[in-house]
Amino acid sequence: MTTKKRRLLIALFVVFFVATAYVFLNQRSPVLIRLGDGPAAFEDDAAYDILNPFRDRGPEKPAIEILRMVKDGHCADVARTLERGRQDYSCEEDTKLRLLSWRLRAREDNTHGNTILYYEVQRDFGPNGIKWGDPYWFQVQKTPQGRWKVISLERWF
Repeated sequence: MTTKKRRLLIALFVVFFVATAYVFLNQRSPVLIRLGDGPAAFEDDAAYDILNPFRDRGPEKPAIEILRMVKDGHCADVARTLERGRQDYSCEEDTKLRLLSWRLRAREDNTHGNTILYYEVQRDFGPNGIKWGDPYWFQVQKTPQGRWKVISLERWF
């Protein structure tokens, strides 16, 4: 192996080691790098979060459960999972524009035990095709029993 190749290999190893150490040491933070101004900027595609693969995914689980309910056609069950007083969820648009998939674009944890999640969803618009971009915002909160619960959601079509 030539000296140049050896140096390149060592440099790549060092970069990989430093990147891995950075991710591991920041495992308490769900967001490694935020490009933009947080979830509010996502409606204009002006931001993106690079999420920590070692993050606590507990707050994301109840949001994914609701997205699965909508995708599987169990939209009427969504209102029952929301906190009392916030059960004004309507299934009309979800029935017309079928949810196909989703991806987490941003997450913001605050010191009050709340987490805001921003998902971008893919919908089937029938003859108009399939498109990404419709947002779902979830606010989840940890209960006194230690479980995460969706307390509000907002979506745009």
